[in-house]
Amino acid sequence: MKTLQSEVVESGEMELLLAEMERLAAGRIAEPVNLEHYSGMRRDLAARAEDLRQLVYGFAAELQVTVAQVASATAQIQEAVALADELAGAFDNLRNSTALVEMVMQGLARTVTTGEQALARANQAFQSVTASSEDIKSIMEETNEKLDSLKGVVGEIDGILVRIGKIADRTRLLSLNAAIEAAHAGVHGRGFGIVAQEMRNLADKSSQGVKETAQFTQIVKSKVGEAIAAVTRGQQDTRAMVEGVAGEVEESMKLHQATMTKIVEETRQAQEKISGYSRQLATQLAMWGDALESLRRTTNLLQRVGEALTTAVSKAVQNGNAQARVRVDDKTIAGIIEDLQHLAILPEIQSLASDLHEDILKKFLDKHDMLEAIYSNHVDGTFIFSEPAAGLANAKVRPWWQEAIAGRVYKSPVYISAITRQPCLTIAVPIPGSGGKPAGVLGADLRVRE
Repeated sequence: MKTLQSEVVESGEMELLLAEMERLAAGRIAEPVNLEHYSGMRRDLAARAEDLRQLVYGFAAELQVTVAQVASATAQIQEAVALADELAGAFDNLRNSTALVEMVMQGLARTVTTGEQALARANQAFQSVTASSEDIKSIMEETNEKLDSLKGVVGEIDGILVRIGKIADRTRLLSLNAAIEAAHAGVHGRGFGIVAQEMRNLADKSSQGVKETAQFTQIVKSKVGEAIAAVTRGQQDTRAMVEGVAGEVEESMKLHQATMTKIVEETRQAQEKISGYSRQLATQLAMWGDALESLRRTTNLLQRVGEALTTAVSKAVQNGNAQARVRVDDKTIAGIIEDLQHLAILPEIQSLASDLHEDILKKFLDKHDMLEAIYSNHVDGTFIFSEPAAGLANAKVRPWWQEAIAGRVYKSPVYISAITRQPCLTIAVPIPGSGGKPAGVLGADLRVRE
């Protein structure tokens, strides 16, 4: 039979257990249920309550991590959407540029076709010039023939002059004989002597005229010969020049015509390719627009999920009790901040090289037992190095990164680490860069135990 004292103990334990249940139901689950305060069946109930508290507490911790991860994913998708918007604008500009290039190519094709036609006309004109040169050649040959005929005529004149000279000589001889006979006749032959003298004078003049005419015809023959030689040389030079120029021009015409034909064909092929690229680009733009709209819907969905998770976490657990029970020595925090600041100014850290960060930060973590994680980030929030591996893809949504990248030292309240899933406290300092602006962030998580 129960004694009054045992009943009082049981009643007190039940009241304490009910109070614990009310605390847990209110979401204040950070503090564990102390089993030493209970006995018997009430101890078993308290143990079950503690198991439930640990389950809910773990779930709440995972929820907090998930909220941070969803926020990080949302931020990254928002950045992707912004980049996609810019890329869509660039694609649109590219499409406009492609259309402009296509118009230019069409104009070039027309210009090249016009050039090909002009080249054909030039070829026709050259053929006309070649035909004209043949006419010139015929004229020069005809002139040469006429000069040869003139040379023959001059030769015949020489023959006539020779005969006239012979006649003059014979006339002179006859006049001499007549003069002798007139002298023999005396007074009766005086008149005949005068006639003989006139005949001799006429013969002398004829002989002189023949000589002068012979000299003139000789000059004419010489000039005609020179003219024939000049015409012959001119004909040969003209023929050689025309044939040489004709060969060069014809070869050049063929080469240019082949080049123009090739340009026309290549221009046509390029125009067809650009038209094909333009159609493909239009298709890709349409697909990109659909993907961009899908990204926007995904971002909105993640934002709503994040808000819902945040609300669920706030209802499921109140971390105020955990933070109230956690005590971190201020001197320890100040020492960690100072060590991180000294670390941040090392040239190896300021280089932002991942291999150098890995070597230095691992050694730093091994020397500080109170640290459970250390990491570094670029100015875009991505991780340079993290030990252990980061539970977030990007830290831009985290307050510690936002404060440190703004150039301020940051000390967080206690929260659930995305790396260890345990309560922790984060310290972050800026990595100095050129121009006084931070080049990155250096952070560490302090181990917090109840």
